[in-house]
Amino acid sequence: MTGIDNHSMYAIAPSIFAKEPYHDVSDRYRFIPTIDVVNALRKEGWLPTSVQQSQTRQEEKVGFTKHLIRFRSESAQFCSDDSLPEIILMNSHDRGSSFTLMAGIFRLVCTNGMVIQNADFGKVRIRHSGSDMMHEILESVFMLSEQTPKMAEAIDQFRAITLSPGEQGIYAASAAEMRWGLDSETQRVKAPFPSQHLLTCRRHDDQGNDLWRVHNRVQENLMKGGLRGRSTSGRRVRTRRISSVSEDIRINGALWSLTEKMAEIKVA
Repeated sequence: MTGIDNHSMYAIAPSIFAKEPYHDVSDRYRFIPTIDVVNALRKEGWLPTSVQQSQTRQEEKVGFTKHLIRFRSESAQFCSDDSLPEIILMNSHDRGSSFTLMAGIFRLVCTNGMVIQNADFGKVRIRHSGSDMMHEILESVFMLSEQTPKMAEAIDQFRAITLSPGEQGIYAASAAEMRWGLDSETQRVKAPFPSQHLLTCRRHDDQGNDLWRVHNRVQENLMKGGLRGRSTSGRRVRTRRISSVSEDIRINGALWSLTEKMAEIKVA
């Protein structure tokens, strides 16, 4: 595995290569180019595998906005049959985000990345004001990398839990509400299709009634979009892929929390 190169990263997320912060930051803001962090992690065997960048309507902020990088260790071992552990780094140079590190999972079968939102796995925020930020970042990466056995345990637990059709419907409805919200008048989910459509299976390997497969189907349908439905005005629509950095983190994290909650209910 070689990881994504700098030329490819720059084409997608030029903010990673900013040489100075946005002009409106305070004097206390300590600037570290994100690419310096990427290079430091490369030296430690953590290779960038994908990047994203938030868009902005403010032309002056182009090149400073929130960006996200997924890293995978050169020696990464599977934490389930088709999933590899990752470290996720989020940052911006316009005060939109501190350096934020999270644990993640990458599924080979659908080339889809997840975000783990759980206090046990840790989520580290490093403000742009510390005296040794690079050291803090590297230490945080190593700390998060030690959580891989917990990821594997969680996945094994999800695999062992079977959901009835009704429970799968409840799970999908909760995920749809999390993604689209409720109509203030009708209190119905504002999804452009019945929430059960999120359970649609895109590949044979994801067929099944265990919680892990249900999570995977819903997560992929939410993140990759492409499901057909109708808008509130009755117009035919197709859901869009989630491309926003903030929405990626929010939806993935909330869905992982929903899966853990369902597991807690089932084993209670």
